[in-house]
Amino acid sequence: MDFSKAFDVAKHAILMSKLSAFDLPPPILNWIIAFLTDRAQMSKTPDGQFSIMRPITHSVIQGSLCGLL
Repeated sequence: MDFSKAFDVAKHAILMSKLSAFDLPPPILNWIIAFLTDRAQMSKTPDGQFSIMRPITHSVIQGSLCGLL
């Protein structure tokens, strides 16, 4: 199975809720939750203008290793 795009559509709140149901070691679960919580992103146009900062509530953070899998 190819899970490479699984996080592109996963809402973080739902994903964290589902992961909590597994018997994961607390440090692993806490690391995943920390990775997905309180993230934001902005864009830069070719002419150097920046967008406003927006929260990331689904998908993966651009440039993260999870996005490359």
